[in-house]
Amino acid sequence: MKKNEVARACHLDDVFNRGEPQISKQYHGGKGKITRYGIFNHESAQTSTMQIWDFDVGSSEGIHVHDNSEHNDRAELGALEEIYMVLRGTGSLQILDRAKNQIKDVMVDEGQAVCVPEGVHHGFRNEGVSAMRVLIQWGPPAQGKIVRYRTGMESTATEISRL
Repeated sequence: MKKNEVARACHLDDVFNRGEPQISKQYHGGKGKITRYGIFNHESAQTSTMQIWDFDVGSSEGIHVHDNSEHNDRAELGALEEIYMVLRGTGSLQILDRAKNQIKDVMVDEGQAVCVPEGVHHGFRNEGVSAMRVLIQWGPPAQGKIVRYRTGMESTATEISRL
């Protein structure tokens, strides 16, 4: 948005009816098809991106990492933090323990969210018998002092791994 421009709003239905969705097959080396819908992709000046992803049954986003290493398959994006929230269906977050070369599956049900910090090798998979819908946001992690809207509040998040 431009400075001094009025706020914009959109309904979820608008997200699915604005432009063509991006259809990705074998995204990050995963399986099946993921259909991605942008939310304010061209209107927002934030450095983060928000999309809704529809995973077909059995589809997955392959194991990948967002950091400044040679393992990053989208190096042009640099280091990123990602937040996945399951809106419909059941999925799993795969976290790669590089030291043990093992993948840990963390089940994520409708209404649950996971936050993946930069540098964590991860993927996301539809584990259900129907399509799964996920709200995903990603962007570069803050550098230096972080200012939050609600400071002083304890996190409600549960740690799932320190890999």
